[in-house]
Amino acid sequence: MRQIELVDAYIVRSQPWRESSLLYRMVTRNYGWISVLHRGARGARKNNGALPSLTPVRVSWGGRGSLQTLRQSEIAGPAIIQDGTRKIYALYVNEVISYLLPQDRRSEEIYPIYHQALEDLRAAADPECALRGIELDLLDLSGHSLRLEQTASEPVEAESWYRYDLDEGPVKVLEGAESEEMRDIVIRGATLLALQRRNGFEGDVRLEARRLMRRLVDHHVAPHVIHTRNIMRSMK
Repeated sequence: MRQIELVDAYIVRSQPWRESSLLYRMVTRNYGWISVLHRGARGARKNNGALPSLTPVRVSWGGRGSLQTLRQSEIAGPAIIQDGTRKIYALYVNEVISYLLPQDRRSEEIYPIYHQALEDLRAAADPECALRGIELDLLDLSGHSLRLEQTASEPVEAESWYRYDLDEGPVKVLEGAESEEMRDIVIRGATLLALQRRNGFEGDVRLEARRLMRRLVDHHVAPHVIHTRNIMRSMK
């Protein structure tokens, strides 16, 4: 029986398992995205309680079969994000990564990307703008990278309008095609370029970037629904 000893990790998602346990989905250093069972976590003993999300922890696990069991755990520092609004954005990131990644994915990329996402949300002057870059990183991580600077035949122009095709990327549209009924799929080149640079999200560009990323993320997590988005809408 193999056991992994005290690895840096974050609890991304937890759900009840039978009468008294929890099933964690965790981002772990060097081991990637895994599931671990925490037996008795919902029991009465306080020192055996559930591990918190958005907080660095160190965990050991092992066992036979595909479902491993938590053997040891410790809190490795304070919660990365404690501010209410930023915490909602971080919980949104947790939902997105849960739905984008397969059940188990062994990759050394996942932990540093997730850790940096939390740090960016904590430190950013404008956390919503930081969220756009995080969404791009998570899509890259899941194999759904976006083409933002180039159409199939030419560079994207800031003043032109584009439809973002899921297979082809930006597709230039005729002037005037940015009609109200098409606002959810047609955006300015300036918005695509702002996403590529990960800055410059002012005015209409900010709204268009949010709309485009919502559409793309929803497409790739379907049929799942991102529930934290309802809270995010109420904060606008």
